[in-house]
Amino acid sequence: MEVRLDICYSITTRPEARVAGAVTYFTGRPCANGHLDLRAVVSGSCVKCIKDAHARMKAADPERYRCQKREAYKRQKSQRCASSKKYAEKNKEAIAGRMRRWFKANSERISAQRKEYRERNREVIADYSKAYREANREKIRHYYESNRYRYINRNRLRQMAEIQATPSWANLDAIKGFYESAANISLTTGIKHQVDHYYPLKGKTVCGLHVQDNLRVIPALENQRKNNRHPDEV
Repeated sequence: MEVRLDICYSITTRPEARVAGAVTYFTGRPCANGHLDLRAVVSGSCVKCIKDAHARMKAADPERYRCQKREAYKRQKSQRCASSKKYAEKNKEAIAGRMRRWFKANSERISAQRKEYRERNREVIADYSKAYREANREKIRHYYESNRYRYINRNRLRQMAEIQATPSWANLDAIKGFYESAANISLTTGIKHQVDHYYPLKGKTVCGLHVQDNLRVIPALENQRKNNRHPDEV
């Protein structure tokens, strides 16, 4: 007899599971094939038996199996969507908790995948951002006007942070050159560029200085995405 160890053995009946809106239930008794597993509410069949049957059909005729799956998905699409929506609304907090735990456990892999995607699609992302700004100029302008004082305050804090992080030996002419270079590249390419502090002035793990050796010119989108993190943390 095969026993699954990753399921919750809470014995219930098929009618009770149907009333609760569940898709599976557990009887506590093995099926005809000896599987002590969950059962489907729709058919009453053992989940392990269903999976085995699908595996046999797929092995026998993969193309036919794929066609049948596509047709079944089309027939059940609206029902699946309604069921998923109902489940999501009922279990909102539990789903959010699982998502947070999953993201926390896979944060490094997610960051690496996002970084790889951005590098691979740099031009596509830049074109999309430019098209969005052009199509939503009024919306963006209205948002800025509504939040003007917040932007002014943020800029003032940024200026103060740069002043505090500028040592007496900093080459101010070299620093000025970075900002001029960013403006020239923006005009030449049509893509907005900004001066980035490689080590952020107020980072969470490390803080840098406002000096020429800590500056670089990068696309504005990349700079905004980096925010106050070290490049290896993005």
